[in-house]
Amino acid sequence: MVLEELLGYIGGYRYVLEAVAILLGSLLIAILASRYFRSRALARLSVEIVNPVSRLIFISILFIGFVLALNRVGLDIGSILVAGGLLAIAVGFAAQTTVSSLLSGTLLYIDRPFKVGEAVSIGANMGVVEDISVFSTRLRAFDGRLIRIPNEDVFKSTIVNLSATKARRLEYQIPLQHDVDLKKTVEVVKRVLDGHPLVLAEPQPMIFVAQATVEAVTLNIWAWVPQQRFFQVWTELLASIRDELAKEGIQLALPQRVIRVRTE
Repeated sequence: MVLEELLGYIGGYRYVLEAVAILLGSLLIAILASRYFRSRALARLSVEIVNPVSRLIFISILFIGFVLALNRVGLDIGSILVAGGLLAIAVGFAAQTTVSSLLSGTLLYIDRPFKVGEAVSIGANMGVVEDISVFSTRLRAFDGRLIRIPNEDVFKSTIVNLSATKARRLEYQIPLQHDVDLKKTVEVVKRVLDGHPLVLAEPQPMIFVAQATVEAVTLNIWAWVPQQRFFQVWTELLASIRDELAKEGIQLALPQRVIRVRTE
């Protein structure tokens, strides 16, 4: 008698128990699926993109289990799905920029035009990459400012990776007076370049006259140096070239303006 009453009592709550079982089963599947994805994806993708995708898999499976559990207890899930669809559309329109940045961040992880610690130029911004997240990229500018750029803008911009090559070319434009001895000037500059240990012999440095205007003769200097020591060599060479030119009596061109006064 007691057993029959117990079975009847349990039978009255059978659908509730089945719904709970569905929820627990979906929770277990969500945990296993998200962990499996993480274990396989971390070998190819960065942790910044694996984590949100893993959470998305977990929430999606759990949501499906929740809907099935509601259906099992007799609730009409049609209206819930319609309301959820309308809500998803509204949220999608409101979060277009966020979604675009998320997709752009995913494509950046796949393309990998730069890595953390590399010096890059992204559009009008230049600095060292400090962080790459799913939604944005952070640069530490050379003057110390921290710049946050949405990945949507990063993906659309022209990206120049200054650290991708082992050697980088530095350039100077030296304005000289018209009466200067160009042959002697080139010899002085070449001596300075040859004397610096970090100026590469290959590619060979280039020294040539770029233009001659009314105000000055412009001497262009190109030299290739190790990328990691670029700014150090740039400042050292500029100071050395200036000092050597001054020792040899080679004058730089000064801005001049001729004013003529007409009188009766």
